[in-house]
Amino acid sequence: AYIDERLAEAERRLDPSAAPRPFAAHVADATLLQASVLRDYAARVRAEMLAALARAGIEPPAPHVSAVAAARAHLRAAAIAAEELGTRAMRGYGPVPEELARELNLTSAALIDLLDAMDRYLAQAPQPRELPGQDALPVLARAIRVHGLSELRGALDALAARRRSSLLEVAFFGRVNSGKSSLLNHILGRDALPVGARPITGMPIRIVHGAKAQGTAWFVDAQTETFDPARLAEFADAQQNPGNRRHVTALQLALPAPILARGIALIDTPGYGALGAGDPSPAALACDVAVVLLDATAAPTAADAALVDALVRNGTHVLMVLAKADLLSAEDGVLASSHAQSALYAATRRLLPVHLVSIRGAAAKLADEWVEQVLGSCVRDRERHIEQSLAGKVARLKEETIAALERRLVAVRTRAGDAGAIAAAQTALRDALTRFGRLRGQQEAAFAPVDEVAEQIVAQAAYNAAVVWQAEFLPTIDVTPMLAASLEGRAASAAAAIERRIAAARAALANALQTARAALADGPDIAELPRPPAAPRLNAAATIAVTQVARPALLPPIRALLARSLRRRLRRLGVYEAVGVALVGHEDRLAAWRSAALSAIGRAFARQAGRIDAQLKKSAAAAADSAALRTEIERLRSLAGPAPLGPADAAIASDRVDGTQVRR
Repeated sequence: AYIDERLAEAERRLDPSAAPRPFAAHVADATLLQASVLRDYAARVRAEMLAALARAGIEPPAPHVSAVAAARAHLRAAAIAAEELGTRAMRGYGPVPEELARELNLTSAALIDLLDAMDRYLAQAPQPRELPGQDALPVLARAIRVHGLSELRGALDALAARRRSSLLEVAFFGRVNSGKSSLLNHILGRDALPVGARPITGMPIRIVHGAKAQGTAWFVDAQTETFDPARLAEFADAQQNPGNRRHVTALQLALPAPILARGIALIDTPGYGALGAGDPSPAALACDVAVVLLDATAAPTAADAALVDALVRNGTHVLMVLAKADLLSAEDGVLASSHAQSALYAATRRLLPVHLVSIRGAAAKLADEWVEQVLGSCVRDRERHIEQSLAGKVARLKEETIAALERRLVAVRTRAGDAGAIAAAQTALRDALTRFGRLRGQQEAAFAPVDEVAEQIVAQAAYNAAVVWQAEFLPTIDVTPMLAASLEGRAASAAAAIERRIAAARAALANALQTARAALADGPDIAELPRPPAAPRLNAAATIAVTQVARPALLPPIRALLARSLRRRLRRLGVYEAVGVALVGHEDRLAAWRSAALSAIGRAFARQAGRIDAQLKKSAAAAADSAALRTEIERLRSLAGPAPLGPADAAIASDRVDGTQVRR
């Protein structure tokens, strides 16, 4: 929990979108990229923590403190601090000049009023609605946040905002110039929304009840602005605010229209032909009822069918309307309605009622009848529609979250390995490197102790000379070849022993690399570790001076006694010292050769082990991610709640009718 809290604090510190503070402790020097990268890494850290908890069978504790209550506590503390700015508290620090006292009291009062207004707003804010499956929402929110499912954040935020509203949200959709704004003006009984031959609405406009007509605009980079509804086009018109250059995030109109007093909010959305075919606006994420306007003089398009399908799948009650019905005769109107209904059913497998509507002349009664009978029915049954909409949206979000996690799981599995094999591979690499490090750190003496080895070499040469003297009558004998043979043989034996130890260490490292590589599904190829060069040879003839010994006048009959006598004479000649010097020099050369060979092998191993270990860590991280994703998917699947709407659930979203049930 502490790590998660510190991560959240680090994310907050780097959030470049945070509101500027006059007494900020940190310079706002973080970039959007830095904040995004930090969020990605934080999501991985949280996923690793969740995976560890899952392996231990520990369920993360659910939050139990209301965020609103916590915010109100902070506001009350701020109000107390603001009150202490007044002269009553300041007098404790000494006399306060009258002019400064007036300024302090005015500032204190203004701050307290603002803070109290904020607290009253939070106290009066409606609580989230109870709905079937509502316990799923915090779990979904945590899954979306922890796993960084940014593509679902908009739907989550819209759903959370929708739960805080008690109004029935009715959004109007249609292609460009389909007559949405005109129909809304007719429903409202006033020209509240701009209309024209060219595309007008550039962003959704939410219309709610208010005692007086007033517009409100929210911005990304400016203060909220209230305005006269006559200025609405400045913010919503696609021509006057092209590409949303003013960075408007939301628009709302408050109007004293009777229909709005019945607990509904109407939403005028941009024509989806201007936003992209079949791409519903963000209002579709929040609305409970969707009124989709079709052109009475044209057949439904693929974009219309895609919009209807997306709305119904999102848990929205859909009302189909054929606008501009005044252009058709009564008979043609019935045929057009039946054709539109059949075309939509063929494309979406959803049988939806289609109503003829017009606001022109005598045909305007069609719109009035539709408002009273169809839209009015939704208003009268608004609690059911709101509950159904919220339940369907939660189910849809659950379905999309599971699908997103499953897609990520498929991608992660290609990189994940067996956790046990990965741990064994990493252990093998560490153990091999530890043993190799101990070998390199050993001070290996090839001839230890040198004095004893030198004595053994001289003794061997003396014994060989004794054998020769006993076999042949030679006045003198040259013991140099015998000393050289004994010395070189001993040197070769020492080099061979070192070579065996190097070969064993090299084989152990190679085996560790192969073991680690086997734990990877697609690891790097293993190159052969370098073989050590040939060991240096001892040229004894170049280091031992010619040594000749005269035959003793009285030759001992026993060979051992003769060899002992020769050893004493060779010692007097300084042969022992010469052999010792030769051994020490060659030992230094062997040590240098051994060090170079081990260094070359160690460097080659480190390069390959580094690459493999990096992939093992990625594979282990992927395995942890995979475990966390599987746990998350299982948790979401176990949530109780309504199933998402499918093709067979049209009756849930709209009344089933046959082709003859069309209103004219």
